[in-house]
Amino acid sequence: MWRGVADRDARAALREAVDRGITFFDTALAYGTGHSEQLIGEALRDDIRAGRVVVA
Repeated sequence: MWRGVADRDARAALREAVDRGITFFDTALAYGTGHSEQLIGEALRDDIRAGRVVVA
């Protein structure tokens, strides 16, 4: 069963994805009972506000 990754590793992966041109991130409440939304929102806050990325 998948057990996730450390938050710092997830943040680093998100930053790397944006730096490499990924602009769309899809998430759902089922991914960590809301933790993924929280982490993505915190990690990409400035990019989201600037319209550089989209989170669904």
